Amino acid sequence: MNGKFEGNLSEHAAEVLYNIVNNGMHEEELSFTENYVDWYARIVGKKHVFIVHEDNNGFFSYEVYSIDEGNSLWCGLLDEYESMQENLFYTELDGRDAFGSLY
Repeated sequence: MNGKFEGNLSEHAAEVLYNIVNNGMHEEELSFTENYVDWYARIVGKKHVFIVHEDNNGFFSYEVYSIDEGNSLWCGLLDEYESMQENLFYTELDGRDAFGSLY
């Protein structure tokens, strides 16, 4: 197996989910930076929601949830993402970059 999938409950399941998102067969995705660091995707099955994550080192992981719990957690990620985007927008308006330095 590829080291990309190490640390998952099942490396085989991680590889299958990775192939699903690489083929565009996931419901939604989001990334907290333009360079796809901390990239997330949501895959909805018949009985479960899979939230997958790829970090800036290329490691891929997944978590399995019930439909309700997974959708609720996904909504929380979306809220966090939108809040971060709003903060970056207002930071840019006051003449500071994302790290608080004047530019």
